[in-house]
Amino acid sequence: MLSDSKKISIRQAGFLFITYIFTTSINLIPIYTSIKAKQGAWLAPIGVIGVFILLSFIWQGFYKQYTNSSLMEIYTDITGRFVGKVLIILHLFWMFLLTSLYLRILIHRLVESIYANVNMDIFAIPFLIVIVYTLRFGLVPLARFNEIVFPLLALVFYMLVALILPNIKIKFLTPVTYRSIIPIFQGGVGILGVFAYFTLLFIVGDKINNKEKIVKTTLQISIFLVLSLTAIISVAIGVFSYKVAQRVHLPFLIAVKQISLFNTLEKIESAVLPFWLLSDFVLICFFMICTLSLLQYLFNLSSTQPFINIYGILLFILSNLVANNFFEIQYFFEDFMIYVNIFFGFILPTLILIIGKIRKKV
Repeated sequence: MLSDSKKISIRQAGFLFITYIFTTSINLIPIYTSIKAKQGAWLAPIGVIGVFILLSFIWQGFYKQYTNSSLMEIYTDITGRFVGKVLIILHLFWMFLLTSLYLRILIHRLVESIYANVNMDIFAIPFLIVIVYTLRFGLVPLARFNEIVFPLLALVFYMLVALILPNIKIKFLTPVTYRSIIPIFQGGVGILGVFAYFTLLFIVGDKINNKEKIVKTTLQISIFLVLSLTAIISVAIGVFSYKVAQRVHLPFLIAVKQISLFNTLEKIESAVLPFWLLSDFVLICFFMICTLSLLQYLFNLSSTQPFINIYGILLFILSNLVANNFFEIQYFFEDFMIYVNIFFGFILPTLILIIGKIRKKV
């Protein structure tokens, strides 16, 4: 069992979750929801938040019995050694794919928003070098660093929303009628694909304290998530309309470019981009920590330190193969990754809990 100094609190874990889904919410959610729900897209977060809260009850159910266990240990104990190993291998493939995808998204966003026509490798290589160095310090320093990043990120985000409010047109957010209910829930599927990353926290569940407060923490962060996602989508479709939002790259960032304060505050997106890069940094660091934890459990390794550099090189190669442009990333997310995420993040934990109940292990 790890000492408390080598663990993070469930509150810190919740902050990590908010930070690492921020980049996905900015990049992909406005496009997906505007395609599915049109002008009613801004209501999609409200439509699915209940499912996210139910997920917290599922994990709370696991940790009533498995107090100091990781996701891998829980799944293996409930399903048996062979099935457990298969599930861990599948999670490994999932994490490799996710991490390479988000590294590609990060570099695309940086190049398209500021440094057009620049070779992406110029940014990918130094970024990965910093991440690989950071990973040597582990989860606890990352969580402490995020306690600085998260408030700054929230402050900058809501500052931008406040500045752009005059540009939002109500006519682009209405009408919403009873006929919008099904499209709104369809748009919510994309949001569930992001909320599924909550399950990733429990890959390092053995390094998290106070897990008896999972539901309480989830209820608290749910309020912030609903407000933030509603704001992101409202800005994206409220400034240009859903017809434009679903056809452009990074609609939220393009909307931010419309901000002008007394004709003196221009190019604000260049000033706030570093804060969004911090979210990307936390996301990729945490996803790599999860992958290394899966490898450590699968092969019963005493340490993953020797594999960090190798993983960084492999991630660089995979990120160049996963997609050639942002359109491919968007289609890949919409047509494949959303459903894979929902399976691993929602469906699989539910099935494992049911099996655990039947076998009287939970």
